[in-house]
Amino acid sequence: MDALKACGEITKQSGAHIELSSSSRDQSLTFLVTGKQSSVVEAKREILQRFQTQAQKQIHIPKEHHRFILGKQGQKLMDLEKNTATKITLPRSNDESNIITIIGPKEGIEKAEHEIRLISDEQSKQASERLSIPKKYHPFICGPFNEKVNNLVAQTGARINVPPVSVINDEISVVGEKEGVAKAVQAIRQDMEIFKKYVNVSVEVKKTQHKYIIGRQRQTINEILRETGVAVDIPTHENPSETITLHGPAEALGNALTVVYEKANSVITRTIEAPAWIHRHVIGKKGSNIQKITDPHPKAHVEIMDSANQIVIEGPPEDVEPVTVKLQECVQHLLDTFSFKDIAVDPKHYKHIIGKAGSNINRLKDESGVIISVQDAQQTGQMANIHLEGSRAGVEHASKVILEQVKKLEVKRRGT
Repeated sequence: MDALKACGEITKQSGAHIELSSSSRDQSLTFLVTGKQSSVVEAKREILQRFQTQAQKQIHIPKEHHRFILGKQGQKLMDLEKNTATKITLPRSNDESNIITIIGPKEGIEKAEHEIRLISDEQSKQASERLSIPKKYHPFICGPFNEKVNNLVAQTGARINVPPVSVINDEISVVGEKEGVAKAVQAIRQDMEIFKKYVNVSVEVKKTQHKYIIGRQRQTINEILRETGVAVDIPTHENPSETITLHGPAEALGNALTVVYEKANSVITRTIEAPAWIHRHVIGKKGSNIQKITDPHPKAHVEIMDSANQIVIEGPPEDVEPVTVKLQECVQHLLDTFSFKDIAVDPKHYKHIIGKAGSNINRLKDESGVIISVQDAQQTGQMANIHLEGSRAGVEHASKVILEQVKKLEVKRRGT
């Protein structure tokens, strides 16, 4: 409800139309924003600020460049904040600090920093050069884990600003001493003569497996580049496309494709349908049952979802498959041997069935070996509900005892 209320406020403020949907599996929210472009931009900024995890970054920018970042009457800064969904704080004019603080979602911070550095580079008194290089070549210029571009920076002393992956921009800026800038630009252009000979191949990989090719903080995709010399271009999370593109030397594409499929299938997901009432039995007392199943396979992550009546297992195939088989057997055994039953009872009989300090119910629990929970409805005047859960024989026994007791109480009440 809080999310819907926030969307209503954003709609009123921006004029854009917002549709909200949620996923019960990963608790994520999806927003569909439509309307005029300016309204959509404003709404997107507000959504990101309210719902996405906020981060903070401080960057050092020469004090004399701050006024160019602000723009006339601060308009340039306001536009930058709006387009990147961030909050950018510049020190006051009488403050000698050159630190600019950016707060917002990680992707927005990357975009804002990139734009600020471009503005600063323009105003720099040092030599600067801008190279228009297609985005698909940027991974090769940077190298795996940015090792290549960092080495070039160390060798030349020039600062090389490559747009982050999330920024769709071909332009690379090189700033520094004239000699260093010239050397860096020459090295990049020489590499480009090699990169231009590279070829592409596109393949279809399930969208759910893309994250395993990318890896946490792009770890895996950088490892693929280091191992094979091939860059992998994957659609953004918002893009529904399942097509990924491999780009690199023709002779390396076959090996890279094999590695990509291995990474994509390195983690799998299996789902078992299991009614919520048996979940506690699957888990067992203090987690004893589930531990027996998962302990031999520590890389398998099991999520028991009451709301969806499902058990989801995720991890490497060699761990997920045996865990899935064991859990399926466990669930089937419980469905075959366990049951549950709800008995509606007049609230007038509630205290007699429970017994003093719960003595009657506790004795019945011990006799039958089933779980018995009682919903007290005396305050509402509605029927009380007694829930029985356990082995079929135990549930039948407990149910029979309770119903007989209810019958006796009814007879006694009518007799009086």
